[in-house]
Amino acid sequence: MLIRFSDDRLHADISVGSDEIDAATEDKLYQFLKAKGIGYGILTANVTRIIAEKISNKYVRIAEGKPPQSGKDTEFILFFKNEIKAEKPRERENGSVDHRDLGYVIPVKKGGRLIEIIPPSKGVQGIDVFGSIIPVIDGNTFCIAIGENTSLSEDGRYVYAEADGAASFLNQEAKVTTTLLIKSDIDYSVGNIRFPGDITICGSVKDGFTVISEGNILILKDIINATVETKGSIVIKGGINNKTSGHVKAVKDIEVNFIQFGKVHAGEKLIVEKEIMYSNVVAGALLTNDGKDSRILGSNIKCYGKIIAYDLGSRKEASKMVITLSENLELLEAIENIGIKIQANKSELVGIDTEVKYIEQYLAAPNLASDEFHEFEKIYEDFNQKKLEVEKINMHLEEEKNKILNYIKEKGKPMIHVKNSIFPGVTLQFSTRKLDITSEKRRIRIFEENNVINFRPL
Repeated sequence: MLIRFSDDRLHADISVGSDEIDAATEDKLYQFLKAKGIGYGILTANVTRIIAEKISNKYVRIAEGKPPQSGKDTEFILFFKNEIKAEKPRERENGSVDHRDLGYVIPVKKGGRLIEIIPPSKGVQGIDVFGSIIPVIDGNTFCIAIGENTSLSEDGRYVYAEADGAASFLNQEAKVTTTLLIKSDIDYSVGNIRFPGDITICGSVKDGFTVISEGNILILKDIINATVETKGSIVIKGGINNKTSGHVKAVKDIEVNFIQFGKVHAGEKLIVEKEIMYSNVVAGALLTNDGKDSRILGSNIKCYGKIIAYDLGSRKEASKMVITLSENLELLEAIENIGIKIQANKSELVGIDTEVKYIEQYLAAPNLASDEFHEFEKIYEDFNQKKLEVEKINMHLEEEKNKILNYIKEKGKPMIHVKNSIFPGVTLQFSTRKLDITSEKRRIRIFEENNVINFRPL
């Protein structure tokens, strides 16, 4: 009989000669294996089969060891896109493809789970066919660095986002960046952008694309037939041109070099360095276009505060233009709605106080059963908790109301300051009066007071 072993001694095969097979028995095979030192993993079924089928001159697997299992290193399972780049266009529900929606960045939200950390595992030793232990190496431990705007759970198993933004995991460091830098134009190489933090765009926002942010936006070139919106402010080093599509809207300020054929809405200040031409513009507290040789021409302008301009209209180019100065009805309506909510909450507090007093009297009653006492005590605690919550809501509403009132007070009465000239063709629409400018007027302040439009020299 012959026997052969694998190099790792995890397998043994036996071959019984043709001149031995007739006299061979299972006992003789076991004795042969024992003599060769094989004491682990003997395949008894194969021993029986060799004898029963008289298999000769052919190697048959006779023993198998237990292979070692190496330990696994620390694993990191990511729940976010770990690379800022454009992906393939996304398919719509109707089967068409949106070539502007490329998933360039997929933001994470504060409190969201970013990474699961799987600890390293220990290796499992092996055993060869001789019964010898085969040693094994345990998995390696890799530590994780908790970087900017991230946190580690108490059990060390998860990493969470502590801010809205773009998550990354590089060189074993997890972090969330609240500012997005795009070094190119917003075009078909990048796609639409939606990001909860600040955005800096080193190029232009091109035709048909959209940029939406909850922070501030800086654009180093132009906005061309595109939509840009933010809850913060926007600074555009170039200009805005929405002749065919798109608009630009900021809850706070907008600063721009020029606007042509624009659709622009600044919740607070709109600062235009050069010209506003053939555009529809809304500004909150202030619109300034007062640099030397700057002008507003052929546009519909609405401002809830003050307009400071160099030229309104043009001596050379006759172009009708309407400028509306009025109170911000949206803010006045917001104050009214807040007042309604506050009053409703106060009425609710009166009802809660009545219930609390009733329960206090009930709890003070003699001979009140213990289980009934605890039941009403829980109800009492719930009412008091509800009272605290309503009072907190009212406090925030009062703060919001005062903030709006202070903003209206700071921006002052709607008026126009013309540093150079206002030309014929301009119509001024105040809250109760309308005025068509029929002759050039220079260096003048125009405002409405007591239903009368007033002119004062600067």
